[in-house]
Amino acid sequence: MRAWSRFWALRLWPADDRGITTTYSRLALTALGVRLPVVRVASLGVALVSLLALHLFLQRTYTGKAIRATVQDWEAASVMGIDIHRVYLLAFVLGAALAGVAGTLVSVGYSIVPTMGLEWTLIALIVMVLGGLGNIMGTFVGGIILGVTQSVTTFFIGGTYREVVGLVIFLLVLLLRPQGLFGAKEG
Repeated sequence: MRAWSRFWALRLWPADDRGITTTYSRLALTALGVRLPVVRVASLGVALVSLLALHLFLQRTYTGKAIRATVQDWEAASVMGIDIHRVYLLAFVLGAALAGVAGTLVSVGYSIVPTMGLEWTLIALIVMVLGGLGNIMGTFVGGIILGVTQSVTTFFIGGTYREVVGLVIFLLVLLLRPQGLFGAKEG
């Protein structure tokens, strides 16, 4: 089945690298002698708003609390009257919407290639482990740590070892602190 869908996908869409060029793609802000691309700053802003909205939704709404309860123990949530099938559907829709936001932000700043999913999935896994599974704010800080570390590595050593440094950090955190730098969020 997978080979058949790949066959049709390659017939319908070419496997060429693509990019989105906007009028503001080359604009940059200068702060303290550092040039910050407008696209990256705007992406950071959208990511922060999305992160805060998700955090508030999961912490302050009945539906968010139902999602968290279902994640922790679906049987107990079901006994408490939570429609777990509806919660699974809502969690999937929420995850798909956030993946769409992330894909849009990535597509504006990077080239779109058929094999780009694995690299971003690996980065997401490393960031989640750094921050601690289930800890949204810790995951954000883990992403900042990974991004800064990879940028510093690229600056001093070169871009060749950028992913290697991320994987080394991932392995060190798994060995020394398996619950993540900020630990898993309870309740």
